Amino acid sequence: MAVRRSERWSKVLLVAGAVTMFFVALVGFINTSVVNGEHFAGIVNDIRTDDDVKARIGEAVAVAAIDAKPDLIAVEPAIAAGAAAVVGSPLLDSVFEPAIQQFHGALTQEGGGQAVLALADLGATVTTAAETFLPQAADAIPDTLNLTLAEIGGQGGIAAQIIPIISVISTLAWVLPLLALVLLGLGVWLAPRRRIALVRIGWMLIVVGGFLGLIVLLMWLAGAVLDSATLAGAFGSAALQQFAEPLSVRFIATVLVGGLLVAAAGALLPQVDLEEHVQRATRWLARRPASPAWAVVRALAIIAAGVLIVLFPGVSTQLVAIVAGLAVLIVGITELDLVAERSRADDEAAAAARAALVAEGAEPGELDRPSHARWLIPVAAGLAGAVVLAALIIPDHLPQDDQLQTVAVDTEACNGHVELCDKPFDQVVIPASHNSMSIADGTWFLAEQPKDMVESLDDGIRGLLVDTWYGQATDDGRAITGETSLAAAEQQLVETYGRSVADSVQRTIDRVRRAEVTGEEQPFFCHTVCELGATPMLPTMQRLNTWLDQHPRDVVVLFIQDAVTPADTAAVLEEAGLAAKAYVHPTGAQWPTLRDMIDANKRLVVLMENEGGGSQYPYLHQGFDLVQDTEYTFKRAEDFTCTLKRGTPESPLLSINHWLASFTALVSNAEAVNAYDVLRARVDECLTERGRTPSMIAVNWYDRGDLFRVVDELNGVG
Repeated sequence: MAVRRSERWSKVLLVAGAVTMFFVALVGFINTSVVNGEHFAGIVNDIRTDDDVKARIGEAVAVAAIDAKPDLIAVEPAIAAGAAAVVGSPLLDSVFEPAIQQFHGALTQEGGGQAVLALADLGATVTTAAETFLPQAADAIPDTLNLTLAEIGGQGGIAAQIIPIISVISTLAWVLPLLALVLLGLGVWLAPRRRIALVRIGWMLIVVGGFLGLIVLLMWLAGAVLDSATLAGAFGSAALQQFAEPLSVRFIATVLVGGLLVAAAGALLPQVDLEEHVQRATRWLARRPASPAWAVVRALAIIAAGVLIVLFPGVSTQLVAIVAGLAVLIVGITELDLVAERSRADDEAAAAARAALVAEGAEPGELDRPSHARWLIPVAAGLAGAVVLAALIIPDHLPQDDQLQTVAVDTEACNGHVELCDKPFDQVVIPASHNSMSIADGTWFLAEQPKDMVESLDDGIRGLLVDTWYGQATDDGRAITGETSLAAAEQQLVETYGRSVADSVQRTIDRVRRAEVTGEEQPFFCHTVCELGATPMLPTMQRLNTWLDQHPRDVVVLFIQDAVTPADTAAVLEEAGLAAKAYVHPTGAQWPTLRDMIDANKRLVVLMENEGGGSQYPYLHQGFDLVQDTEYTFKRAEDFTCTLKRGTPESPLLSINHWLASFTALVSNAEAVNAYDVLRARVDECLTERGRTPSMIAVNWYDRGDLFRVVDELNGVG
């Protein structure tokens, strides 16, 4: 009885010691990587150089610059790229690490005050980036521009809560190791067979290492799930990856020490037949459960594993590598155990000891093989990890509310208003966006619109003025102008922007063209040259087709400044599903009403500036056979006229081009000329001079000013 009681207490102490060792590893990791300001600064500085973090910081710097001077939107990609390059440079190590240590000290030391982590004085960085593209814009950038990455209130807030935690962690960092040694030492001392106790410690360390490995895996998974398209997501993902590395070292070291202890202390124990256990496990995994419920659980587990591999191939590869590494480690431990077994010198003493224990009532099988109860812990850990993994993955991949919602359709209205249904198409005023593809998404230079062209339809835009060119995708997610379009594009670049600006942007063009081309020539939406911004034509037209399907009571105009041939344009529209919805206007015929076009599902009017589709593609109308427009090269609002630019006075549709041709003040110019007093006065002048209501009013930055108010007044709605 005394032996059994001693054995029981030994096991309790060993388990307590193993649990303490788990917290020793965790607290030691936190103390070294987080509490230690110097090490923490080093890790955070490494996070700064992560590619996604650099890109997001660059974008944040660009936003800060644009907030200070909105017209800098024209050079947003240059600002973002320049800031990202400097932010990620090793030259900032000596500046950034002290800033992190100061931030760390404010959170972890009494009297630390406000905790602020910032990249300060970035004005010079942004100015340099702007000067490479548009020298006159650089003067407008504040010299004191800075970006605050994190700001936490003073000692009365979160710091007051963090400081006691830091103090506890610092104390536990030296108390827990001592406690673990005491518990494990007592467990070995009380054990009837101390060598068996040492083997148990080894296996427990392997289990502890397994839990640490599970935490590392979950950190990697969480890092993969976070949205790296945001600064917080990119920073969090990089942080999890960086902090997982030192913890993974503790995981490997713990498993290795435990395995070596099992091999060394287990020399007197029966040899584990690893191959037999692997075969048994394989047979168990391959066997279908007899119970339908467990069969369903098994099927769902297999499906979940497949989803994990598909959604996170990188993490799955790391998981396979970890499992393979552990398997190799166990094989090595088994080989060491075999060597020790062959050299055992006290077989007779071990046999006598076993006989004595059996005489006292112990079961022989207890010494012949390790207890299978120890596998309950890793199994439980695996189930817990699966639950956490499902919680991380499933919510992010369920349909979101906006995906589940259907679009509400007014079955009586036409283009949003019942009053427009019985008006002929040429008597309806359509709000339009000029260079609809040139959007402020951080990739287009000289952006002229706030949103993607399909998204702009949700805001009320119904006319899309776009440019098409041949381009080729590159490995950096951008595009270069295709050889088919290159000569004409470069000529238009000079004609549109002037020689000085063209020379400035040439450096950006040359840089983009150094990227590796990844695709064949295809139609792109580009503005003069694709290096300044490009969107593949087909995916956008497919989205436009989807939008029209979701809004069956709307008519849209697509006016294309075409460097792409009618045949290739038609091929894109046909593949996107738009050709079937395209209206064909017979020469000299009266225009149908919006209701007629909607009832016939011919709700897309396609106009081509340069070359129509002829009899082969009749829905690609020769634009200026149907449209007469105004000049579009005005430098000041005072210069606006309604003089005929293209088309003829007999062309049935009037399009008013209402923007200023100044690329250094796109946003502020749009705010000025889209204002109600300016826009309405211009439209009234054209009504009088041209003798007809405009069919389209096209502007830059349609969200600035009063375009929709003027259009509604002209349509007699709203």
